[in-house]
Amino acid sequence: MNVEVRCRPAYAMAYCRLDYQERVFVEREAMAAMSDHVHVAATTGGTGVARALFRQATVGEGALFSAYTAEVQDAWVALCPRTPGDIATVMIEPDDCLVVQAGSLLAYGEGVQPHVRYGGLRGILMREGLLFIKMSGSGIAVLSAYGGIERLELADGESLIVDTGHLVAFSDTMDYEVGPLGSIATSALTGEGLVSRFTGPGVVLIQTRAEAQLRSWLSPDRK
Repeated sequence: MNVEVRCRPAYAMAYCRLDYQERVFVEREAMAAMSDHVHVAATTGGTGVARALFRQATVGEGALFSAYTAEVQDAWVALCPRTPGDIATVMIEPDDCLVVQAGSLLAYGEGVQPHVRYGGLRGILMREGLLFIKMSGSGIAVLSAYGGIERLELADGESLIVDTGHLVAFSDTMDYEVGPLGSIATSALTGEGLVSRFTGPGVVLIQTRAEAQLRSWLSPDRK
């Protein structure tokens, strides 16, 4: 699969070009246009009925995917994320898994395996609910963000603090902790809330806008 990102930076669209009989798994309702001779089928992005039901109940409808299969060479599918912003393509390697924030996984190619992973209390605090999506295998994953996407690489032992609302994805090899920025009083005064501290080596992808800020601006009285 070859992915070309157009209409950057604010309203990016990803064109996924497929070889004959190649498939791409796309987030529900993300398809904006596609060429002729592409077969579409609903799927959960995983295997097994129990696993599918578990994914739907815990991650939500966004975890459901559609499988687009090319019936001719060089067929394509154009994808748009649900929020305005950029799109990034990442290569998943067998020894380099990526943990993706729920809602940021726009599409992925054959050979990539998404796994729902229990996140415990840290998952609740980091707003992905109880689960993360761990991408393993070998192939291309297409990620979307609200705003631009910044890639930050950490050396061994190097640390980085990220506001949880700006987190898109991070390397599975990294250690991380979740808590307030400074004391609870300092966190309340600065308005930063909870942050995540990552320790390298690895990569962290962040987005330049946070959806919670947009929601609070649109509905300031909403609790």
